[in-house]
Amino acid sequence: MKPREHERAEPARRRGADCIVVSALIGVLVIAGCYWRYYPRVMETHLEVLASYASKLESLAQAGRSVPPERWGEFTYPLERARDFARIAGKRFADRGSLDRFALVLDRYAELLDELGRLGEPQAAEEVARKRSALEQAIAATRDALRRESGAA
Repeated sequence: MKPREHERAEPARRRGADCIVVSALIGVLVIAGCYWRYYPRVMETHLEVLASYASKLESLAQAGRSVPPERWGEFTYPLERARDFARIAGKRFADRGSLDRFALVLDRYAELLDELGRLGEPQAAEEVARKRSALEQAIAATRDALRRESGAA
C-alpha cells in the first residue's frame, strides 16, 4: 500500500517546524549575548546622550530661554530609555558598581529635568548649572566604575 501524500509530508513538516524553533532560540541567545557583551558601550551611549541634553538645557537656561511643555519629551525621553536600560541590565548585572553609579546619574538627570518649567526665570541658569555639575560628577564616577570593571574582566 502506498503512503498518502500528506503522510509523507508530515515528518518533513515537523522537521521544518523544529528547525524554525531551534533557529529562533539560537537567534534569541545570540542577540542576548551581544547585548550583554556590549553593556559598557550601551551604558556609555546613555551617559553621552544624557550629558548632551544636560548641556543643551544649560545653554537654554543661560540664554534665558524656556522650553514649552509640548517639547519636554525631547528631554524626558532619554531618561526613559536610560531607565529601561538600567532595569534590564539590573536583571543581569545587579552586582556591578557601574550600575549603582548609573542609578545616581539617572537621579541627577531627573533633578535637572525638574528645572524645565523654570528655564525662563532669572535664577534658572545658576540652578541648572549646579545640577548639571552634580550630573557630570555622577557621570564621571560611573565611567570610573566601568573602567575598573573592564580591567577586572
